[in-house]
Amino acid sequence: MDVQATAWALSGGLSLLLFAMEHLIRDHETVYALGTLLLIFSPLLGMEAGWASAVLLGAFLLAYRTIQMTGRRGRRSLLPEAAQTRLAGMAGTAMCGILLLGLAAAVPFALLRPDDLYAPVYAVEEAVTTAVQRVTGTPEATGRISRGGSYHTGAPCMEVRSSLMPTEPLYLRMFSGGDYLGGQWAPDTDEAILRSLADGLPYADLIRDQIGATFRDLYFLANQNTARETAPEPRILTIQGIGGTAPPVCVPYYSQLFPIGDSVWGRTWLSYEQRDMGVDWNALPDGRMRAVFASLEAAYLQQARRTYTRVPTDLLPRLTALSREAGELSDPGEITAFILHALHSRAVYSLTPGWGSFNKDIVEDFLFDRGKGYCQHFASAGTLLYRLLGIPARYAAGYVVEPEGFLPDGSGGYLAVVTDQSAHAWAEIFLEGYGWTPVELTPASEEQAAGPDAYASFPGFDRLRALQIGRERGWELFQTLPRTGQRDADGDPSGDASPS
Repeated sequence: MDVQATAWALSGGLSLLLFAMEHLIRDHETVYALGTLLLIFSPLLGMEAGWASAVLLGAFLLAYRTIQMTGRRGRRSLLPEAAQTRLAGMAGTAMCGILLLGLAAAVPFALLRPDDLYAPVYAVEEAVTTAVQRVTGTPEATGRISRGGSYHTGAPCMEVRSSLMPTEPLYLRMFSGGDYLGGQWAPDTDEAILRSLADGLPYADLIRDQIGATFRDLYFLANQNTARETAPEPRILTIQGIGGTAPPVCVPYYSQLFPIGDSVWGRTWLSYEQRDMGVDWNALPDGRMRAVFASLEAAYLQQARRTYTRVPTDLLPRLTALSREAGELSDPGEITAFILHALHSRAVYSLTPGWGSFNKDIVEDFLFDRGKGYCQHFASAGTLLYRLLGIPARYAAGYVVEPEGFLPDGSGGYLAVVTDQSAHAWAEIFLEGYGWTPVELTPASEEQAAGPDAYASFPGFDRLRALQIGRERGWELFQTLPRTGQRDADGDPSGDASPS
């Protein structure tokens, strides 16, 4: 949408409507009501209405009321002209007083108590949105960032079976973002990058035809070939559709598609062999496999640093300026600490943040103006900050299944019924030796918008170091350590295991 052209068209149409209402139909009350409602509900339309807008609108309404009342003096009447003038003046004064009282009551309420005012509106919006979703089905994960609220029906989307009980949140990626286009992420360009790399690599004849699958399985295979006593035990994850339908293509991290004998089965479920990334694949002994892995990762990383650190700085001037506050930080863990502080000191978690302004970038509007949003907004802002600070990063969307969502299935495994309430967005960064790794930057809830429930964990992320950096720089976020799914014998958080 061309916002400027649309605004001009709407403004022109509104001007003609006001002219017709005031001068042809002479219906000032409707104009007053529409103008007042527009001022009160402007945030729902992606507009910013401040005190100046209220004063100008009030002056307009009062002026037209005065003109309308004084313009009636020339009409035939049983009253003398002097009496008509006095009556018109009294009526005009009374109407002006009513208008001023109405605006005086409406404007402060709209500006100072927006949550009370908009709660019924959000309830209606949720009812309409969920009704549409029940008819059309759960929307697919895309790179579009919502400018409104986030509503879910609670409808089941798929079933996930695991041969082992997960100990960390299970991230199932459906979409991975490439370039940021302003309010939307383009799909990643990995396939093109990998095809361009194949011919220049050692053993290209082994991986040219299957380079995409080879790279996707790279870290799983490397982890699989580490010393058996240090490699984590694999789990079989089966993603099945509801009622025999095809499941959504959700790829777990650090996994490979499990071979299935009957191709018909692939239409109703997908099975993956997956491992928690507990060891660095650089622990592989020297040999041909390690040479292939090392050369492929080095070549890919070179391209990823160019492709996945691009940011349209002219579109995001305030975010670009914010990134400079990080100073000379270069370690991914230290940069993550800065990003958590930057996000959580400026914004809180809310599923009903109001409509974002249509004439501003949604990420900057979220972080610097509205100051509230949900996973799409936190993940987008965090991904862009990672890129601005030199870390290859992508916006990812799909589903996150918490460990407590899995229950024994009666056959030795564990089952989780995943609903659309588990739909989520997060950032992923590229770590040498581990590949693309999810990083959770969204606060856990509206009540606990930062601190212990801000989950950020990946190999090499030192929570104690992050806490120390926060204290040294006066960051309020790290008052306690972020949560982790693993606990030691005493129940205290321990370890730096990455998400599943």
